[in-house]
Amino acid sequence: YRVYTSTDGVGWSAAALVSTTVCTLTDVPPGSLLFVRVTAVNDGGESFPTEVLGVLTPPPAGGGAAAGGGGGVRTLLVNGFDRLNRTMLIPETDPVEGYNLRMFLDRMNARNYVLQHGQAIPIPFDSASNEAVRDGDVSLTDYRLVDWILGEESAPDQTLDPVERALLRAFLEGGGALFISGTEIGWHLDHLGADPDFYRNTLRARYVADDAGTYVVTPTAGSIFAGLGPFRFDAPGMYDPDYPDVISPTAGSVAALEYVGGTGGVAAVQYADGCRRLVYFAFPFETVDPSARSAVMARVLDFLDECLAASAEVAILSPAPGSAHSSPPPFTGTATTTMGTIQRVEVQIRRADQYWSGSGWVSEPRWLTATGTLTWAYDLTPALDADGDYHLQARAVVDGWPAAKDPPVASG
Repeated sequence: YRVYTSTDGVGWSAAALVSTTVCTLTDVPPGSLLFVRVTAVNDGGESFPTEVLGVLTPPPAGGGAAAGGGGGVRTLLVNGFDRLNRTMLIPETDPVEGYNLRMFLDRMNARNYVLQHGQAIPIPFDSASNEAVRDGDVSLTDYRLVDWILGEESAPDQTLDPVERALLRAFLEGGGALFISGTEIGWHLDHLGADPDFYRNTLRARYVADDAGTYVVTPTAGSIFAGLGPFRFDAPGMYDPDYPDVISPTAGSVAALEYVGGTGGVAAVQYADGCRRLVYFAFPFETVDPSARSAVMARVLDFLDECLAASAEVAILSPAPGSAHSSPPPFTGTATTTMGTIQRVEVQIRRADQYWSGSGWVSEPRWLTATGTLTWAYDLTPALDADGDYHLQARAVVDGWPAAKDPPVASG
Protein backbone atom coordinates (compact mmCIF):
# COMPACT_ATOMS: atom_id res chain seq x y z
CA TYR A 1 0.00 0.00 0.00
CA ARG A 2 1.04 3.58 -0.57
CA VAL A 3 0.09 6.18 2.04
CA TYR A 4 -0.01 9.80 0.90
CA THR A 5 -0.28 12.79 3.24
CA SER A 6 -1.13 16.43 2.65
CA THR A 7 -1.59 19.58 4.70
CA ASP A 8 -4.06 21.13 2.28
CA GLY A 9 -5.61 18.25 0.31
CA VAL A 10 -4.09 19.59 -2.93
CA GLY A 11 -0.36 18.86 -2.82
CA TRP A 12 0.45 15.30 -1.72
CA SER A 13 3.68 13.92 -0.27
CA ALA A 14 5.80 11.19 -1.77
CA ALA A 15 4.11 7.95 -0.79
CA ALA A 16 5.15 5.89 2.21
CA LEU A 17 5.17 2.22 1.19
CA VAL A 18 3.70 -0.19 3.76
CA SER A 19 3.08 -3.92 3.54
CA THR A 20 0.26 -4.23 6.10
CA THR A 21 -3.12 -2.59 6.61
CA VAL A 22 -1.83 -0.50 9.55
CA CYS A 23 0.31 2.61 9.24
CA THR A 24 1.19 4.88 12.16
CA LEU A 25 2.15 8.45 11.31
CA THR A 26 4.62 9.93 13.78
CA ASP A 27 6.06 13.40 14.31
CA VAL A 28 2.78 15.13 13.46
CA PRO A 29 3.10 18.54 15.18
CA PRO A 30 0.43 19.66 17.68
CA GLY A 31 -2.24 21.86 16.15
CA SER A 32 -1.64 20.45 12.66
CA LEU A 33 -4.17 19.76 9.92
CA LEU A 34 -3.25 16.57 8.07
CA PHE A 35 -5.07 14.70 5.30
CA VAL A 36 -4.41 11.10 4.24
CA ARG A 37 -5.31 8.82 1.34
CA VAL A 38 -4.15 5.31 0.43
CA THR A 39 -3.66 3.31 -2.76
CA ALA A 40 -2.97 -0.38 -3.34
CA VAL A 41 -0.20 -1.53 -5.66
CA ASN A 42 0.72 -4.81 -7.34
CA ASP A 43 2.31 -5.98 -10.58
CA GLY A 44 -0.68 -4.58 -12.45
CA GLY A 45 -0.13 -1.03 -11.24
CA GLU A 46 -1.66 1.33 -8.69
CA SER A 47 -5.32 1.54 -7.69
CA PHE A 48 -7.51 4.60 -7.44
CA PRO A 49 -6.97 6.33 -4.07
CA THR A 50 -9.28 5.86 -1.14
CA GLU A 51 -11.48 8.64 0.13
CA VAL A 52 -9.55 11.43 1.83
CA LEU A 53 -9.62 11.44 5.62
CA GLY A 54 -7.94 13.87 7.98
CA VAL A 55 -7.24 15.09 11.49
CA LEU A 56 -6.62 18.36 13.26
CA THR A 57 -4.33 17.46 16.15
CA PRO A 58 -4.82 19.11 19.56
CA PRO A 59 -2.76 22.22 20.32
CA PRO A 60 0.33 21.88 22.54
CA ALA A 61 -1.34 22.81 25.82
CA GLY A 62 -4.00 20.15 25.33
CA GLY A 63 -1.62 17.22 24.98
CA GLY A 64 -2.71 13.79 23.86
CA ALA A 65 -2.76 12.16 20.48
CA ALA A 66 -5.42 12.81 17.88
CA ALA A 67 -6.83 9.32 17.93
CA GLY A 68 -9.67 7.41 19.49
CA GLY A 69 -11.32 10.43 21.07
CA GLY A 70 -8.49 10.82 23.55
CA GLY A 71 -6.68 13.96 24.60
CA GLY A 72 -8.47 17.04 23.35
CA VAL A 73 -10.27 15.42 20.41
CA ARG A 74 -14.02 15.28 20.89
CA THR A 75 -15.25 15.76 17.31
CA LEU A 76 -15.54 13.12 14.60
CA LEU A 77 -16.08 13.72 10.88
CA VAL A 78 -17.71 10.79 9.08
CA ASN A 79 -17.64 10.55 5.30
CA GLY A 80 -20.72 8.67 4.15
CA PHE A 81 -20.84 9.89 0.54
CA ASP A 82 -19.90 6.87 -1.60
CA ARG A 83 -22.38 7.15 -4.47
CA LEU A 84 -20.88 6.98 -7.95
CA ASN A 85 -23.26 5.96 -10.74
CA ARG A 86 -24.56 7.06 -14.14
CA THR A 87 -27.03 9.54 -12.63
CA MET A 88 -24.04 11.66 -11.60
CA LEU A 89 -22.48 11.91 -15.07
CA ILE A 90 -21.66 15.48 -16.13
CA PRO A 91 -23.76 16.86 -19.04
CA GLU A 92 -21.76 18.66 -21.68
CA THR A 93 -22.67 20.18 -25.04
CA ASP A 94 -19.89 19.91 -27.60
CA PRO A 95 -20.05 22.01 -30.82
CA VAL A 96 -19.14 18.91 -32.86
CA GLU A 97 -20.53 15.96 -30.93
CA GLY A 98 -23.53 17.71 -29.42
CA TYR A 99 -24.95 16.63 -26.08
CA ASN A 100 -22.80 14.21 -24.08
CA LEU A 101 -22.59 12.77 -20.59
CA ARG A 102 -19.01 12.84 -19.32
CA MET A 103 -17.48 10.68 -16.60
CA PHE A 104 -15.45 13.34 -14.80
CA LEU A 105 -14.93 11.51 -11.51
CA ASP A 106 -13.65 14.54 -9.59
CA ARG A 107 -16.88 16.40 -10.42
CA MET A 108 -19.11 13.41 -9.68
CA ASN A 109 -17.67 12.34 -6.34
CA ALA A 110 -14.13 13.42 -5.53
CA ARG A 111 -14.37 11.56 -2.20
CA ASN A 112 -12.44 14.33 -0.47
CA TYR A 113 -15.22 16.16 1.33
CA VAL A 114 -13.58 15.80 4.73
CA LEU A 115 -11.33 18.49 3.24
CA GLN A 116 -14.03 21.17 2.96
CA HIS A 117 -15.50 20.29 6.36
CA GLY A 118 -12.14 19.99 8.10
CA GLN A 119 -10.76 23.28 6.80
CA ALA A 120 -13.83 25.05 8.21
CA ILE A 121 -13.50 23.48 11.68
CA PRO A 122 -10.97 25.25 13.95
CA ILE A 123 -11.09 22.68 16.78
CA PRO A 124 -9.37 19.27 16.94
CA PHE A 125 -11.10 16.46 15.08
CA ASP A 126 -10.68 12.89 13.89
CA SER A 127 -12.34 11.43 10.80
CA ALA A 128 -13.47 8.04 9.56
CA SER A 129 -15.39 6.37 6.77
CA ASN A 130 -18.99 5.46 7.50
CA GLU A 131 -18.00 1.81 7.03
CA ALA A 132 -15.48 2.08 9.88
CA VAL A 133 -18.21 3.45 12.15
CA ARG A 134 -20.78 0.91 10.99
CA ASP A 135 -18.38 -2.00 11.51
CA GLY A 136 -17.39 -0.86 15.01
CA ASP A 137 -13.79 0.11 14.23
CA VAL A 138 -14.58 3.67 15.34
CA SER A 139 -17.11 4.36 18.12
CA LEU A 140 -19.35 7.42 18.18
CA THR A 141 -19.41 7.19 21.98
CA ASP A 142 -15.77 8.34 22.06
CA TYR A 143 -16.90 11.73 20.77
CA ARG A 144 -19.27 14.51 21.78
CA LEU A 145 -19.89 15.99 18.32
CA VAL A 146 -20.28 14.18 15.01
CA ASP A 147 -20.30 15.79 11.55
CA TRP A 148 -21.83 13.18 9.20
CA ILE A 149 -21.22 13.94 5.50
CA LEU A 150 -23.78 12.49 3.08
CA GLY A 151 -23.45 14.68 -0.02
CA GLU A 152 -25.68 13.12 -2.68
CA GLU A 153 -25.78 9.67 -1.08
CA SER A 154 -29.21 8.23 -1.86
CA ALA A 155 -31.36 5.10 -1.88
CA PRO A 156 -29.13 2.82 -4.03
CA ASP A 157 -26.31 2.97 -1.46
CA GLN A 158 -28.58 3.97 1.46
CA THR A 159 -28.03 7.38 3.01
CA LEU A 160 -27.94 5.70 6.42
CA ASP A 161 -28.30 1.95 6.74
CA PRO A 162 -30.09 0.32 9.72
CA VAL A 163 -26.89 -0.06 11.75
CA GLU A 164 -25.86 3.55 11.17
CA ARG A 165 -29.33 4.79 12.10
CA ALA A 166 -29.23 2.80 15.34
CA LEU A 167 -25.79 4.20 16.19
CA LEU A 168 -26.87 7.78 15.53
CA ARG A 169 -30.08 7.36 17.50
CA ALA A 170 -28.12 6.06 20.51
CA PHE A 171 -25.53 8.82 20.12
CA LEU A 172 -28.17 11.56 20.23
CA GLU A 173 -30.16 9.94 23.01
CA GLY A 174 -26.93 9.79 25.01
CA GLY A 175 -26.53 13.56 24.79
CA GLY A 176 -24.42 13.84 21.65
CA ALA A 177 -24.42 16.69 19.14
CA LEU A 178 -24.90 15.94 15.44
CA PHE A 179 -24.38 17.97 12.28
CA ILE A 180 -25.64 16.06 9.24
CA SER A 181 -26.00 17.27 5.66
CA GLY A 182 -27.03 15.86 2.28
CA THR A 183 -29.51 16.29 -0.57
CA GLU A 184 -31.29 12.92 -0.46
CA ILE A 185 -31.75 12.07 3.22
CA GLY A 186 -35.45 12.92 3.32
CA TRP A 187 -36.08 11.38 -0.10
CA HIS A 188 -34.62 8.04 1.02
CA LEU A 189 -35.67 7.79 4.66
CA ASP A 190 -39.07 9.50 4.60
CA HIS A 191 -40.43 9.63 1.04
CA LEU A 192 -39.27 6.15 0.00
CA GLY A 193 -40.11 4.78 3.43
CA ALA A 194 -36.70 3.42 4.49
CA ASP A 195 -37.23 4.69 8.05
CA PRO A 196 -39.75 7.53 8.48
CA ASP A 197 -39.71 7.16 12.26
CA PHE A 198 -35.95 7.79 12.43
CA TYR A 199 -36.22 10.72 10.04
CA ARG A 200 -39.07 12.39 11.90
CA ASN A 201 -38.13 11.63 15.51
CA THR A 202 -34.32 11.49 15.41
CA LEU A 203 -33.44 13.88 12.58
CA ARG A 204 -36.63 15.79 13.49
CA ALA A 205 -37.74 16.66 9.97
CA ARG A 206 -40.46 15.77 7.50
CA TYR A 207 -39.92 15.41 3.78
CA VAL A 208 -41.94 17.94 1.75
CA ALA A 209 -40.60 17.87 -1.83
CA ASP A 210 -37.76 16.45 -3.89
CA ASP A 211 -36.24 19.52 -5.52
CA ALA A 212 -36.12 23.06 -4.17
CA GLY A 213 -35.12 24.32 -7.63
CA THR A 214 -32.54 26.74 -6.27
CA TYR A 215 -29.01 26.86 -4.91
CA VAL A 216 -29.53 29.77 -2.51
CA VAL A 217 -30.56 29.71 1.16
CA THR A 218 -31.08 32.42 3.75
CA PRO A 219 -31.25 32.33 7.55
CA THR A 220 -34.63 32.01 9.22
CA ALA A 221 -35.43 34.81 11.67
CA GLY A 222 -34.28 33.87 15.16
CA SER A 223 -32.25 30.86 14.03
CA ILE A 224 -28.61 30.15 14.83
CA PHE A 225 -27.69 31.69 11.46
CA ALA A 226 -29.53 34.98 12.06
CA GLY A 227 -27.36 37.89 10.99
CA LEU A 228 -25.69 36.03 8.14
CA GLY A 229 -26.75 36.96 4.63
CA PRO A 230 -28.05 34.58 1.97
CA PHE A 231 -25.45 32.16 0.64
CA ARG A 232 -25.12 29.70 -2.23
CA PHE A 233 -24.41 25.98 -2.10
CA ASP A 234 -23.16 25.42 -5.67
CA ALA A 235 -19.47 26.22 -5.17
CA PRO A 236 -17.40 26.28 -8.39
CA GLY A 237 -15.50 23.08 -9.07
CA MET A 238 -17.72 20.95 -6.84
CA TYR A 239 -20.28 18.34 -7.85
CA ASP A 240 -23.78 19.55 -8.69
CA PRO A 241 -25.93 19.29 -5.52
CA ASP A 242 -29.14 19.12 -7.52
CA TYR A 243 -32.48 17.99 -6.13
CA PRO A 244 -32.00 19.25 -2.56
CA ASP A 245 -34.91 18.15 -0.39
CA VAL A 246 -37.48 20.62 0.87
CA ILE A 247 -38.22 19.72 4.49
CA SER A 248 -40.23 20.92 7.47
CA PRO A 249 -39.41 20.89 11.20
CA THR A 250 -41.06 18.41 13.55
CA ALA A 251 -40.64 16.80 16.99
CA GLY A 252 -39.48 20.06 18.56
CA SER A 253 -37.05 21.25 15.89
CA VAL A 254 -37.28 24.69 14.30
CA ALA A 255 -36.42 26.00 10.85
CA ALA A 256 -32.85 27.31 10.56
CA LEU A 257 -32.48 28.07 6.83
CA GLU A 258 -34.96 28.64 3.99
CA TYR A 259 -34.55 28.36 0.23
CA VAL A 260 -34.50 31.59 -1.78
CA GLY A 261 -36.31 31.26 -5.11
CA GLY A 262 -37.36 27.96 -6.62
CA THR A 263 -40.11 26.34 -4.59
CA GLY A 264 -39.03 28.04 -1.37
CA GLY A 265 -39.49 26.15 1.87
CA VAL A 266 -37.25 25.00 4.71
CA ALA A 267 -33.67 23.95 3.91
CA ALA A 268 -32.33 23.21 7.41
CA VAL A 269 -33.55 22.57 10.94
CA GLN A 270 -32.00 22.92 14.38
CA TYR A 271 -32.91 21.26 17.67
CA ALA A 272 -31.70 21.61 21.25
CA ASP A 273 -32.59 19.70 24.40
CA GLY A 274 -29.86 20.37 26.93
CA CYS A 275 -26.69 18.80 25.58
CA ARG A 276 -28.58 16.83 22.93
CA ARG A 277 -28.32 18.98 19.81
CA LEU A 278 -28.89 18.64 16.09
CA VAL A 279 -28.32 20.68 12.94
CA TYR A 280 -29.57 19.09 9.71
CA PHE A 281 -28.97 20.60 6.25
CA ALA A 282 -31.07 19.23 3.37
CA PHE A 283 -28.19 20.23 1.07
CA PRO A 284 -24.46 19.45 1.33
CA PHE A 285 -22.30 21.65 3.53
CA GLU A 286 -19.22 20.98 1.40
CA THR A 287 -20.79 22.69 -1.62
CA VAL A 288 -21.45 25.93 0.31
CA ASP A 289 -19.61 28.79 -1.37
CA PRO A 290 -16.09 29.08 0.14
CA SER A 291 -16.70 32.73 1.01
CA ALA A 292 -19.46 31.70 3.43
CA ARG A 293 -18.30 28.24 4.50
CA SER A 294 -16.31 29.16 7.62
CA ALA A 295 -18.95 31.58 8.92
CA VAL A 296 -21.69 28.97 8.47
CA MET A 297 -19.67 26.27 10.23
CA ALA A 298 -18.85 28.70 13.05
CA ARG A 299 -22.57 29.13 13.74
CA VAL A 300 -23.09 25.36 13.66
CA LEU A 301 -20.25 24.74 16.11
CA ASP A 302 -21.29 27.59 18.39
CA PHE A 303 -24.73 25.97 18.69
CA LEU A 304 -23.47 22.42 19.08
CA ASP A 305 -20.54 23.08 21.39
CA GLU A 306 -22.80 23.25 24.44
CA CYS A 307 -22.51 19.46 24.26
CA LEU A 308 -18.72 19.60 24.31
CA ALA A 309 -18.33 21.17 27.72
CA ALA A 310 -15.60 19.70 29.86
CA SER A 311 -15.85 20.03 33.64
CA ALA A 312 -15.13 23.73 33.38
CA GLU A 313 -16.63 26.96 34.61
CA VAL A 314 -16.06 30.56 33.59
CA ALA A 315 -17.51 33.52 35.46
CA ILE A 316 -17.67 37.25 34.75
CA LEU A 317 -16.99 39.09 38.02
CA SER A 318 -17.13 42.61 36.57
CA PRO A 319 -19.19 44.36 35.30
CA ALA A 320 -22.36 43.18 37.00
CA PRO A 321 -25.22 42.14 34.69
CA GLY A 322 -27.42 45.10 33.76
CA SER A 323 -25.14 47.66 35.39
CA ALA A 324 -24.70 51.21 34.06
CA HIS A 325 -21.36 53.02 33.86
CA SER A 326 -20.13 56.47 32.93
CA SER A 327 -16.79 55.07 31.74
CA PRO A 328 -15.61 51.63 30.60
CA PRO A 329 -15.63 49.32 33.66
CA PRO A 330 -13.12 46.56 34.37
CA PHE A 331 -13.98 43.37 32.48
CA THR A 332 -12.64 40.56 34.67
CA GLY A 333 -13.47 37.05 35.79
CA THR A 334 -12.31 33.57 36.71
CA ALA A 335 -12.11 30.18 35.00
CA THR A 336 -11.68 26.70 36.46
CA THR A 337 -11.62 23.15 35.16
CA THR A 338 -11.39 19.67 36.68
CA MET A 339 -10.48 18.05 33.35
CA GLY A 340 -7.91 19.11 30.80
CA THR A 341 -6.04 22.41 30.63
CA ILE A 342 -7.46 25.90 30.25
CA GLN A 343 -5.53 27.29 27.32
CA ARG A 344 -7.12 30.71 27.25
CA VAL A 345 -10.23 32.70 28.03
CA GLU A 346 -11.98 34.43 25.14
CA VAL A 347 -14.46 37.30 25.31
CA GLN A 348 -17.10 38.64 22.96
CA ILE A 349 -18.30 42.25 22.92
CA ARG A 350 -21.45 43.10 21.02
CA ARG A 351 -23.65 46.11 20.46
CA ALA A 352 -26.78 45.74 18.32
CA ASP A 353 -25.68 43.35 15.53
CA GLN A 354 -22.02 44.40 15.51
CA TYR A 355 -19.06 42.67 17.18
CA TRP A 356 -15.80 44.18 18.40
CA SER A 357 -12.84 42.78 16.42
CA GLY A 358 -10.11 44.32 18.57
CA SER A 359 -9.77 47.31 16.29
CA GLY A 360 -13.27 48.04 15.01
CA TRP A 361 -16.86 46.83 14.68
CA VAL A 362 -17.70 44.00 12.27
CA SER A 363 -20.82 42.04 11.38
CA GLU A 364 -19.42 38.56 12.06
CA PRO A 365 -19.08 37.22 15.63
CA ARG A 366 -15.54 37.56 17.03
CA TRP A 367 -13.93 35.99 20.09
CA LEU A 368 -10.94 37.87 21.51
CA THR A 369 -8.27 36.46 23.83
CA ALA A 370 -8.25 37.87 27.36
CA THR A 371 -5.17 38.27 29.54
CA GLY A 372 -4.73 35.40 32.01
CA THR A 373 -6.62 32.13 32.45
CA LEU A 374 -7.61 31.21 36.03
CA THR A 375 -8.12 34.91 36.59
CA TRP A 376 -8.54 36.94 33.44
CA ALA A 377 -9.17 40.47 32.22
CA TYR A 378 -9.88 42.35 29.02
CA ASP A 379 -9.61 46.10 28.42
CA LEU A 380 -12.97 47.50 27.28
CA THR A 381 -11.66 51.02 26.69
CA PRO A 382 -11.25 50.88 22.88
CA ALA A 383 -14.58 49.12 22.33
CA LEU A 384 -16.86 51.19 24.56
CA ASP A 385 -16.40 54.33 22.51
CA ALA A 386 -20.01 55.54 22.53
CA ASP A 387 -23.09 55.53 24.74
CA GLY A 388 -25.31 52.51 24.34
CA ASP A 389 -26.06 48.96 25.42
CA TYR A 390 -23.18 46.50 25.24
CA HIS A 391 -23.44 42.74 25.68
CA LEU A 392 -20.49 40.81 27.09
CA GLN A 393 -19.78 37.09 27.08
CA ALA A 394 -16.76 35.03 28.12
CA ARG A 395 -15.76 31.45 27.42
CA ALA A 396 -12.99 29.14 28.60
CA VAL A 397 -11.12 27.14 25.97
CA VAL A 398 -10.09 23.73 27.33
CA ASP A 399 -7.86 21.47 25.21
CA GLY A 400 -8.88 23.37 22.09
CA TRP A 401 -12.60 23.43 22.95
CA PRO A 402 -14.87 26.29 23.98
CA ALA A 403 -15.85 24.42 27.15
CA ALA A 404 -17.91 26.85 29.24
CA LYS A 405 -19.58 30.25 28.79
CA ASP A 406 -20.85 33.07 30.98
CA PRO A 407 -23.62 33.85 30.38
CA PRO A 408 -24.36 30.44 28.81
CA VAL A 409 -26.38 32.10 26.02
CA ALA A 410 -25.50 35.48 24.56
CA SER A 411 -27.99 38.11 25.70
CA GLY A 412 -30.33 39.68 23.19
